[in-house]
Amino acid sequence: MRPLPDADLSLDLDGLDRFAGALENLTGQWDGANNQIGDTDWLAGDTDLLDALNSFTRSWANAATLMNTYSAQLSGMTRACADQFRQADGDLAKQTPHRRESIAY
Repeated sequence: MRPLPDADLSLDLDGLDRFAGALENLTGQWDGANNQIGDTDWLAGDTDLLDALNSFTRSWANAATLMNTYSAQLSGMTRACADQFRQADGDLAKQTPHRRESIAY
């Protein structure tokens, strides 16, 4: 990373983009975490174990859905933050007396 210029405000936009990408990857991982148990016919005689297994898989599915929602929302907010900062930096650059170019932080 190059040294930051003298500024009142700086932000690691590349870092935010990497963080958003990692969150999107996490969301994909949760999407693939569906019930992988398969056929439970062999448990037909053990209702307690089957009930516990069904309860666990329901809870797991609910948690995975919640994690997907949160990681997708946080990724969207992270990308929006970086985009808004870039836009504000560009707008402020246009207002300077020397019409400096926007700086990528």
